[in-house]
Amino acid sequence: MERMLPETSVSIKLRPEAKALVASLGSSFSEFSVEGDSQGKGLKGPPFTWSNNRSNDSLVMEKLDRAVANSKWRVIFEDSIARNLIIRASDHSLIVLDTFPPKFRICRKLRVVQHNLKSWNTSEFGYVEDYIRKLKSELELLQSNPHDPPTFEKGHPLLSELDLNLKREEIKWNQRAKVD
Repeated sequence: MERMLPETSVSIKLRPEAKALVASLGSSFSEFSVEGDSQGKGLKGPPFTWSNNRSNDSLVMEKLDRAVANSKWRVIFEDSIARNLIIRASDHSLIVLDTFPPKFRICRKLRVVQHNLKSWNTSEFGYVEDYIRKLKSELELLQSNPHDPPTFEKGHPLLSELDLNLKREEIKWNQRAKVD
């Protein structure tokens, strides 16, 4: 299926999936607008999409490639951004259409931060509840034989460690209980 944009001489060949998209979004291809409004809203990156890759006075750069969308698509993906990437291995730049609004990116970043904080917490403090159970168990064994003073004395550092971890546990639950 080959169609011509009415105001240009650029021909566009559509793949089957693109044909379905065009059919679902508008009754005719002429409903599509080219690349955004006159202010370039939603377009980022270098302004040119083609270069003859020459230098100095022979260099020619043009804006040949476009991203297209109709008004229905723009309503659905109102925060989308077309990005012109730098021209590298070809004479054309790639155009990347980013349809993820910034709020989705923030959620994704927050999930990464959450995961990193959980990993840090585990590596830094370990599993506090498990450690408290272990300390209590060790203290119970030591204190079950009070007639052996050297063994009983080993319990003092464990008591300090237990108190510290119980305080951490208390702080954690107080922080979780707070509602702002």
